[in-house]
Amino acid sequence: MNIDFKNDIHVWLEDQDKRTALSLNTIDIPSSQELFFEAKLTEIHRQYQAARIFLCQVDNADWDYWYEPFNHEMKDGISKVSFNGMFLETAILYYNIVVDLTWILCYVSAEFAGYKKGKVIQLDGINLIQDTKDMIRDMEKLVSNPSTEENPLNYLKAHCPEYAPAIDLVYDFWKGFADSEVRKLYNFIKHKGKPQYNELYQFTAKKFYSFHKGDQEYPTDSNDVKLEISLYKTVELLKDYDNEILFPYCDKLIELLVPLVYKQF
Repeated sequence: MNIDFKNDIHVWLEDQDKRTALSLNTIDIPSSQELFFEAKLTEIHRQYQAARIFLCQVDNADWDYWYEPFNHEMKDGISKVSFNGMFLETAILYYNIVVDLTWILCYVSAEFAGYKKGKVIQLDGINLIQDTKDMIRDMEKLVSNPSTEENPLNYLKAHCPEYAPAIDLVYDFWKGFADSEVRKLYNFIKHKGKPQYNELYQFTAKKFYSFHKGDQEYPTDSNDVKLEISLYKTVELLKDYDNEILFPYCDKLIELLVPLVYKQF
């Protein structure tokens, strides 16, 4: 049997371009509120997944594909710590992104009229795709961390009391998280620099020489002024943070929001 692949593909493409008209009375079109919630929920899931992937890469037994081994103890040791440091830092960034996205999830899932420059943004009803995209982009700009007075979550709580438990959960989480080691490391990596990992010193000297005057030591090397942390202790810190704090928080927040977003069902 002869198969005309070129013609079959052409027919398939034509079929894909056909549209079927349906009556609005026969289908349920999701509201903007539901779409916004689903979009942010998916983003949280994917960023959370990325955080765990990079954290799991630290000391992964099958990670030699990241670089060609030197077959030299010192060079391979330095490379291993350096790559593991990059994995750890990336995981820290993603974990903090997840936290920031939970604020937006709480905000965009609320069914209320938000105001920006005197213009009402309706979160219900049916909108054109571009209008809906513009709407959520505007709302994303409004959300800052929960400690700021202008954060729209305050307005939301006052006008939508049914969302108070979810908003209180966000605030309570932020109170403990803002000064946590995980957030401090994130802010340092994002705004100030790269940590120096103590594990490197087993392969290299901390510095070539030191200068003392009496009992006081003076800086003679750039390592003297870097932020020093333990790579593997920080990995354990992140694992505990994930299991004991972040996951329970996200799970509870979603549990509170789902019945509100889909209350019509």
